[in-house]
Amino acid sequence: TYQVEGFREKNEDVLDAAHSELLCASSHPLLREVVRANIGNCASKIVSAARQPSARRRTTHTTSGQFVQQLSQLRLLLSKADCHYVRCVKPNGDAAAGVWDDDFVGMQLRQNGVFSAARAAR
Repeated sequence: TYQVEGFREKNEDVLDAAHSELLCASSHPLLREVVRANIGNCASKIVSAARQPSARRRTTHTTSGQFVQQLSQLRLLLSKADCHYVRCVKPNGDAAAGVWDDDFVGMQLRQNGVFSAARAAR
């Protein structure tokens, strides 16, 4: 099932201080109104953002940054995993339902190394 709880908060992008300042300084009245409705008092946001060290402003967690971090964690987890493979074997060469061809199945098992792996595992 798909969980939507916390989705918006998790995927909310942080607006960079320089972009906030640019939008707040817009001469277009509609844009200024939309920005002020979403950001609040532009002057206080710009001043508080300007006080932050530049390195700190660059480390804001955006959706793409979170994605890269999560992808790295997944790759690390997969590299530590003990992989098992599933071999698909066709029962016959004609794709006919309910028909089992012993020679055809045996050939696939030999070519895929299943018999060799079974022997080595003993």
